[in-house]
Amino acid sequence: QAALGPGFEEAGFCGLVGIALFVFARPTSAVQSCAVGAIATGALGGALGNKGAVVARLAFDPGGSTRTVHVVHAHMASDLDQVAQRNYEYEVVAGSKCVPEVEERRRSATHEAVASLGEKFVGMFRNCHDGAAPGGFEPLAGDVVVWQGDLNYRLDDPSDLRPP
Repeated sequence: QAALGPGFEEAGFCGLVGIALFVFARPTSAVQSCAVGAIATGALGGALGNKGAVVARLAFDPGGSTRTVHVVHAHMASDLDQVAQRNYEYEVVAGSKCVPEVEERRRSATHEAVASLGEKFVGMFRNCHDGAAPGGFEPLAGDVVVWQGDLNYRLDDPSDLRPP
């Protein structure tokens, strides 16, 4: 946060074992709310949290009509022969519903005190998988979706298939 300079506040954070997503915004920005969640897809049915995605949902209200931007930060299977696994992981993330740890951007001083490192560490391992929980949001349901990360598709390797 210090590297961003004055004027930015943490709006949301979520992580798995190998990836994390931090969202910062200025208090004067148009960000109305930020919700974050994780979808684990890796070893042992996602229990290890070594592959998957962390997702942030930013809500804006320009002119009385709420618009959302979803940022999906994914880490997928890496071996050259794991194209099918990467495609499967994409399908799981795209088809899941995140039931996030919802945080309003303008938090109270009490919430700031509670949002300690210990809470964030536990939050890193919260899982929203297969849309089983009610509420939440789907990663691809934003008005704008940014999908980024270590996707491990080899664009210059003809033996690697295109993502779905």
